[in-house]
Amino acid sequence: MINLNAIWKETETYTGTTGGELPDGKYQCYINEVEMRESKSGNLGISWDFIEQKTKKHIFKWSRLRANEADNFKNDVGWLKKDLKTLDLECESFDLLDSVLRMAIGKYVMIDIVTKNNGYRNIEIVDEYVPDILDEIANGVQDSEEEHIPF
Repeated sequence: MINLNAIWKETETYTGTTGGELPDGKYQCYINEVEMRESKSGNLGISWDFIEQKTKKHIFKWSRLRANEADNFKNDVGWLKKDLKTLDLECESFDLLDSVLRMAIGKYVMIDIVTKNNGYRNIEIVDEYVPDILDEIANGVQDSEEEHIPF
């Protein structure tokens, strides 16, 4: 039988956090979901769901698309096109956006979280990356092939 009291006494208090938002910084993430939809208040936008690779925490980003205001819509589309370009995706027209966004699901990206003075958290997709595990598998396959040369 496990002595729970002994384990309790010898266990140190964790100093990290288990919940809440990740602090500002750069994080390697997996794009779990991305879709164009209306918010609860009826505003059109892109809903991003990233999963941070070390903590497995979800990081959510909302890219607004102010479709009822031409100048603001143009500005919002410019930022969205920047994200798509970073993901090496192109979208010829707004009508094709849903299908292009689906191609982003499953990509690994580096994001940068910066909290502004007003408390707004800016989440920027800064680069795509190849996860370490895939790198190791690729390198392992190459190494193992060289090791099995019969002569």
